[in-house]
Amino acid sequence: MGRYYANRPQKGLQDPLNCFLACYSCDLARLVSDWPKLPLAIVVHTSMGNRCTLPLPGRIRFQKIKAQLKDRIMMQQQKTFRRIVTGHDANGKAVIISDAPPVHTQLVGGPGGPTFFEVWHTVETPALIQARPYEPDEKGLVLPPPKNGTRIRAIEFPPEGEEIRKLTSTDAAAKFKSMGDEKASTSDEAAPHPLMHRTRTVDYGIVLEGEITLVLDLGETTIQVGDVVIQNGTNHAWANRSDRICRMVFILIDGEFTNEIA
Repeated sequence: MGRYYANRPQKGLQDPLNCFLACYSCDLARLVSDWPKLPLAIVVHTSMGNRCTLPLPGRIRFQKIKAQLKDRIMMQQQKTFRRIVTGHDANGKAVIISDAPPVHTQLVGGPGGPTFFEVWHTVETPALIQARPYEPDEKGLVLPPPKNGTRIRAIEFPPEGEEIRKLTSTDAAAKFKSMGDEKASTSDEAAPHPLMHRTRTVDYGIVLEGEITLVLDLGETTIQVGDVVIQNGTNHAWANRSDRICRMVFILIDGEFTNEIA
């Protein structure tokens, strides 16, 4: 007999493994395995304090469960990365100005939504190169780059669930409003994906981890680690149909539509 803890048990799921794997909002703090006393036991503690206890069928092998739980834990934990900014000292020599994780991080849409890591942005072209560069302040998350500027961000896309696929056009507009650009949403009943959107930008998107599907008006393609997308102001959406988080980095460049596609 074994047990597991999760902070949002799903009703109607009798198999505890499926029940646990269906819980996408679990805040997992640690995994404890007590081999001598409970050879088939799994104890997953959360920092939320809530928990559910169910029997663990003997037909399920411990190693299989452990591997799947490990994958789920890795998916739930945000991976940090460093942002290294360079500049010049008083003698004009190249130096490191800062070396730390990005300051601005935001989860969009609550549990199950993407996490934005705002890395840097510029506000003019050509960009001013200063001895001691600083990032101009912004209030909240802003989807596009500044006018005549650029923006670089990383985004973690969790596996897409029914809560995304069932979004209405009003719901989609609200999500893009939380990203600072409600007008970017182009969703309607005929859209191939609820989160279709378009911005007046040229975007370079690079997959760092996992895989994701790029959805366009006519067609789609799945991209994987190392693939690069050049998004030329096209109507699109991102759909993570895998079982793992996808991390991408985007460089956005402000632009203007020509008359033929405006």
